[in-house]
Amino acid sequence: MTSKLRLVFVNEYFSPVVLGGAEVSTLEQARALVAAGHEVTVLTPRYRGAREETIDGVRVVRFPFPVKLKMTLALKPLWFQNPLAYVYLGYRTWLYARGADIVHAHNSFSVVGAFLGARLAGCRFIVTIRDYMHLCSGGAICLHDEDLPPHRCSMAQYRACFRIFQTKYTPHAGAWMRLKASVRHIVETLDVKVRQWALAHADRVVTVSDAVGAIHRAAGVVTQQSKTVYNVPPTEIVQAGNVRERWGVPNEAPLVLYVGKQSFGKGTDMLLEAALFVHASEPATRFLLAGRSDAFVAPTDDERVVSTGVLPHEEVLPLYAAADIVVLPAVWKEPFPRSLLEAMAAGKPVVATRSGGIPELVVHGETGLMVPAKDSEAFAAAVLCLIRDRDLAGRMGQEGRRRLQQVFARRRSVESLLTAYDL
Repeated sequence: MTSKLRLVFVNEYFSPVVLGGAEVSTLEQARALVAAGHEVTVLTPRYRGAREETIDGVRVVRFPFPVKLKMTLALKPLWFQNPLAYVYLGYRTWLYARGADIVHAHNSFSVVGAFLGARLAGCRFIVTIRDYMHLCSGGAICLHDEDLPPHRCSMAQYRACFRIFQTKYTPHAGAWMRLKASVRHIVETLDVKVRQWALAHADRVVTVSDAVGAIHRAAGVVTQQSKTVYNVPPTEIVQAGNVRERWGVPNEAPLVLYVGKQSFGKGTDMLLEAALFVHASEPATRFLLAGRSDAFVAPTDDERVVSTGVLPHEEVLPLYAAADIVVLPAVWKEPFPRSLLEAMAAGKPVVATRSGGIPELVVHGETGLMVPAKDSEAFAAAVLCLIRDRDLAGRMGQEGRRRLQQVFARRRSVESLLTAYDL
């Protein structure tokens, strides 16, 4: 496909409200398409920011929405999981998609409205799946223990997973909060079914890794052949600046960096256990955790483990330059982690669990080390290996950057996406 395309990306969150890697990856993909000569409009609710602006050639349109948000806060999903939201987003999509070639939904809760708007406008409809929210209302918590989800889950299985979800993510909720959560679970389950219907009628489903595609096909949610399009890596190399001074990390201390939500699924509890093993052998090591924290994560009073809280993305990038090792102790099946893409772009070795799409990104023994999920001792041993062998760590970091430039180059990502568009 060589002709110029007019594309409309639809997202329930977008800059300046950046909740995680999805918003950053969507913008990078839009930038890459514009650089390749295509026209991209990103359509998103206006929580804050200008009604319309242009970011590196990407037109961003923010339509009216009744809620204002800070940069890193999310709305309760029920704002999107209802017929009024479907119709409203569908209407807004139709307004801007008239005359477009493709409507592309990039976030989980924008799928139904984007589908309605695309069909009304006579556009082709594409969906990118970045997580597991289309599988069930609990985000497929069964994948914490299994490689693949059960096919067509029964209601009994839904209830069992929901109880596990409550135990892991809201352990201190009282009876009233649990009752409200149960009612919300019913609504969310209905919304999942509607989204699955929209997915089944999409012209093409794109997944961010082969692992994500395999899991959704195994669950029967994606019935057609999906296309894997890896996230676009960052292009700029950011300097460390005063990162170590700002967070109290001595210049000579090994610095281990984790970027992402601190939660059960992300393996934060295992990381804190691994830190104890590391400090027993290398007490000078510092751990820096950047991201918001779930209530279940017990805070530590060890000054060698520092949590930065939520930071703007432009403040996260220098952290990679300052770090010696970047880690990802995921328990869930990590789709295709942006934090590891950014680590590799910065030339840093990684230690991660062998989970989800991570093995598609990390080559064990060459660009980093992978260990089994939920094994804090093995994770600590891998971290210690790279702390003690700086030459090995340096070679892995450089090999990671080379792999990023060859296998995950922006050009290749754009070519894969255009192939997905060429129906």
